[in-house]
Amino acid sequence: MPILNAADRGRFVAAILVCVGVAVATGRPVGAQPDVPSELLPVDRILCPEIDECSGLVYHDGAFFTHNDSGDEPRLFRSTTMNFEDPEQLPLDGATAVDWEELTVYENDLLICDIGDNRRERNDLMLYRARYEEGRLTLVARYPIAYPDEPHDAEGVAVIDGHVYIITKAREDRVTNVYRFETLVAEEENVPELVGRLDIGVGEQVTAATYDASAGVLILLTYSG
Repeated sequence: MPILNAADRGRFVAAILVCVGVAVATGRPVGAQPDVPSELLPVDRILCPEIDECSGLVYHDGAFFTHNDSGDEPRLFRSTTMNFEDPEQLPLDGATAVDWEELTVYENDLLICDIGDNRRERNDLMLYRARYEEGRLTLVARYPIAYPDEPHDAEGVAVIDGHVYIITKAREDRVTNVYRFETLVAEEENVPELVGRLDIGVGEQVTAATYDASAGVLILLTYSG
């Protein structure tokens, strides 16, 4: 821990990063500085040529799972090694891949987050709950979502104390919003509550999130730190 999403914006081999430092810590006063400097260090590289724009990455039940950004079919890659040299390719029947941006674990299932919205105009955002068993991926539930205010682009999702949080990607002059779902209901529109706004610096955009429950620490990845 932590394993963060590798957000690569080109057709090239993805570097896997380990974050040494804390972006946001629960219980810390707003604006307080982390105890250690934030630093991203490369620890491995994704070798599978079909993973050409790695967008979500998570470690779950003894293996790494990842997926591509927009433009790929609805599928996950699974590997017991971090470099994905020879991964299982797992199609997700019943899902659509518009702009998959994030991957996390929700109630011991995988939660695939189709929440990318560069133009902030989508009305078909979706969270797909999937289960890996015996070499195949099964769609367990679909959770349509909509924000309570206006459309947002987002690439960061984390599960904290059983609740799904979305951290938006602040484009142009927009702030970074944090939304929380009290619960998720399959096949019904799920609307989260706006629970906070983060001041992470002008021009910073959150591209991934993960939560370390043992430390009570939420870690956010941006383009610069």
